[in-house]
Amino acid sequence: MAQKKTITDEKIKAFKRLYVASYSLILAFEEEAAKTGKMLEEKVDQAIANMDEMISMLPMQFPTIMEGNNKQQMLLINLKDPEDEPERIATKNKNGYTNYSVPGHVQMLFEESVHMALESWKFQLWSQVNYLSKDPTVLAKYKPLLLAHAKKCMDNFPFKATMIEWERNLYLQCANKIGWNAFLEEEDPVKQEEALAILEKGFVQSNWYQFSYLKDTKVRLLIKMGREEEAYAIVLEGLRRNADHADFRDFKTDEKYLQWIRKEEEREVAAKKKEEDDYQAFLLFVKKEQEKLADQFVNPDHPLVKEHAAVLNLIKQEMLQIKLRTQYKDSKWQTPSSKFDKWFLELKKWSVEDIAAYEKEHTIHLPDQLKVYLMEIGEGGKYYYRYNGVTIPAKKELAAIRKPFPITADKMHPINHDWEINAWVEPNDKDWKKLKILPKSADMQAMFGFPDGVTANDGCWYFGDSYGQDGLFLIMNGEFEGEVWVDTLQYGAEARGCFAQATPQKLHFLPFLAESLRHKSAGYPGNEYTGSWM
Repeated sequence: MAQKKTITDEKIKAFKRLYVASYSLILAFEEEAAKTGKMLEEKVDQAIANMDEMISMLPMQFPTIMEGNNKQQMLLINLKDPEDEPERIATKNKNGYTNYSVPGHVQMLFEESVHMALESWKFQLWSQVNYLSKDPTVLAKYKPLLLAHAKKCMDNFPFKATMIEWERNLYLQCANKIGWNAFLEEEDPVKQEEALAILEKGFVQSNWYQFSYLKDTKVRLLIKMGREEEAYAIVLEGLRRNADHADFRDFKTDEKYLQWIRKEEEREVAAKKKEEDDYQAFLLFVKKEQEKLADQFVNPDHPLVKEHAAVLNLIKQEMLQIKLRTQYKDSKWQTPSSKFDKWFLELKKWSVEDIAAYEKEHTIHLPDQLKVYLMEIGEGGKYYYRYNGVTIPAKKELAAIRKPFPITADKMHPINHDWEINAWVEPNDKDWKKLKILPKSADMQAMFGFPDGVTANDGCWYFGDSYGQDGLFLIMNGEFEGEVWVDTLQYGAEARGCFAQATPQKLHFLPFLAESLRHKSAGYPGNEYTGSWM
């Protein structure tokens, strides 16, 4: 519970009296304005004076400390009786947690934000006067005060991403007020530019779902300043998102805007054609660059390189395409961006001697396709794939990798897999029978079980994740040596979670990587139906 102290500080008592008095003055002003339309200026001026006096009393230490955060100190004010010392009401919810609330007539102020809250109160009061009054004399008095205060609030409380809702609203309303007034009344071009610059500070924080009124204000001000093209671009975006956007309905019959739209559509068609032409030229450039890589090997005479030359060429060419696409995409296929240079550093190639030494040192046999990949492509390259490149397993993983891979063909069974392949599942998972995927009579231990101490992760090397973030494994030995498998066991029987080949074609390491790269270039279209690509 909050730590509560009896208030003896006369400064805080005076603050509470001023706050309640201001609240009462504003109520009287609002009631009179609603009944007669008359602005009780003396009430407004006295409320503002009270707020200024409260601000002059800051900083002050509030007496109540919220539980769990000694820095969050607060003051509770009974708006009906400033001498009262109200407390929050504690209630326990069904989970046993304590919730706190205050009655509707109690205002809760926080020490860290009370200054901004009081300045916001002044802004809201002056905004009410300017909205409700039709009297030119009243507006001449209060509008300059409102606009000056709006700028003061923006200067004193600059926008922060950590602002809570009411703080953000104040900042954006202040920006909008200055911009809208410039649209309505300002004729000086210099002051219009100044107002637009202030409005822009709020505009950049708006979107089409929140605070879209700032977009309307900017449109109107830009048109007044003779910058129709900038304004129309905002209108076009809004109407494309919502053809009945309330703020922009008038533009749908505005002939000047409609003429601009027709020209803009012509520009868009021309720009689209140019981008398509540039893209086709880019593809031709990529093709020529890929051709230069053909049969350019570090170890051209090695038997494994000769055996796998075609797929190695394909891997290198697809990697080049991914690199070039990444570098050229931001410029719409015209020039490369240097910001991606660090992404595509040279992969670390292994020599024949490095591989032999590694196998000898760790008493391990590497599959041939892994060997030739390390020799001609290299270790690393995370940006060529979805999540990670190819790296050699850590030493602590090698003990399990050396073991025989325990899954054999007789441990693989039909499970209604989407690819119509047999798979291995956990022998203790009873859901396969409950869901009638396997018959009740099935002996799952006999079908899928291993001897004690043996696991499905023996004899295989986890080398990365698929597009769907499922583990990919290279089978290191046994009758499935060289194949790439995917582990989806975590999804359970309902989603046919299993351990099996990562592709319907049961691809081995090099073809799997080549196809993964091709799918990366294409944006993984239909990924879940064609394979668990890396």
